[in-house]
Amino acid sequence: QLFHSTHLAAVMADAGDDLDLLLSLDEDGDQAVLETPPSSPSRPAAAAATGYGAFTPPRAVARPGGTDMSVFRDAVKDYIEAVPASTSGSGPSRPKLPKSNQTLVDTYSGLRIKHMAVSPLEIANRFADIRFVRISAFKSLAGGDFFSGCWATAGVVLDKGTKRVSAQGKDYSIWKMGALDDSEVSVFLFGDAHTHYSGGAVGDVFALFNGNVRMDKGGQGFSVSVGSVGQMMKMGVSADFSICKGTRKDGMACTMATNKRKGPYCKYHSSV
Repeated sequence: QLFHSTHLAAVMADAGDDLDLLLSLDEDGDQAVLETPPSSPSRPAAAAATGYGAFTPPRAVARPGGTDMSVFRDAVKDYIEAVPASTSGSGPSRPKLPKSNQTLVDTYSGLRIKHMAVSPLEIANRFADIRFVRISAFKSLAGGDFFSGCWATAGVVLDKGTKRVSAQGKDYSIWKMGALDDSEVSVFLFGDAHTHYSGGAVGDVFALFNGNVRMDKGGQGFSVSVGSVGQMMKMGVSADFSICKGTRKDGMACTMATNKRKGPYCKYHSSV
């Protein structure tokens, strides 16, 4: 009888162990995570004050079959797909320039430009909300208010002349700019404008902003003076600029600028 009692106690102990093991398994047969780890150390007062210590927070309870994330994925799908692959960079990229061999017509000046130095969008932004005056219209607009306040013009560099020195010992230069239609204007470059753009070449197209306009002595022409970098902007290179193919009386080649779409000669050599 003692043997049977001892054997029965052993069997019941094994059954209890098996029951404990069975209860510790979830429906998939994996061991379940208890809601609170047994024998978790209590949180000391010092640890509670500092937020540190050997405190272990309760762990999440395992859910049979896992969590369905399809609803969440569907909710954020559109946003995730809308995020760019790369967000690196310092800001909005500069508008792309046209191909170097592409010729565009500037709607403000009417000039055909290639080798664009700035994009058409940047040109439009600079000319927006200001008065634009073509060089060919300078003479008819003299004496009015067209050259006061915010205004702009643009033209082709026909001649750069040579560097000059003012009475104060400062360098400056005088350019000739025009629209390749026999109209031209003298442009005085002082200060930073001269320093920054002295490397410009004949045939380049420049825009001028808020220049000081005055009539030349004798009333035969006009001049525009600029003194800062912000008053000038290189737009590109004229697609129609050329030099006359004629010869002067002294035997030297003519240096007059021409519009090659109208022929290879300047106005003088076209008439002789």
